[in-house]
Amino acid sequence: MDAVLAAIQVGLPPVISFLSFVICSVKLAGSCSPVEASRNQMRRAAVTVTMFTGLFLLCNSPYFINMILEAVTIGVFSYPGPIFSSRFMFWYSWPVSKVLFTVLNAALDPVLYYCRVAGLKCWFSGLIGKLKNRSYRQVKRHLTLVNETEL
Repeated sequence: MDAVLAAIQVGLPPVISFLSFVICSVKLAGSCSPVEASRNQMRRAAVTVTMFTGLFLLCNSPYFINMILEAVTIGVFSYPGPIFSSRFMFWYSWPVSKVLFTVLNAALDPVLYYCRVAGLKCWFSGLIGKLKNRSYRQVKRHLTLVNETEL
């Protein structure tokens, strides 16, 4: 019963996200070519939501599948059973599905934000420019101090 409850806890957010993904995809497929700027912004926002939802589903599906396979294994066989008897499934499927893919999702979210949100891209470019300018001034000041002490 614990395995089933854990599978539900892990599986409910992806199911809700999948429904969101389907709704956004249907909305995108059914929309005509937008003429107004606001419709274009709404379409871009819907595409962004769809991309984030797809990324979430892609990265969290392996863990959900592992949880379902574990519940089936415990319910039908004794653990590890035929599903988790291979070396990969027994030792590596859990860390890969729970840790690696979760971290991958967390790492790819900011990249997706940077690619999709124009204001963030502009802010980040300005921040990098300020840091470069500040570093340049510090190096120039240091070189000036070194030159003055050598004289």
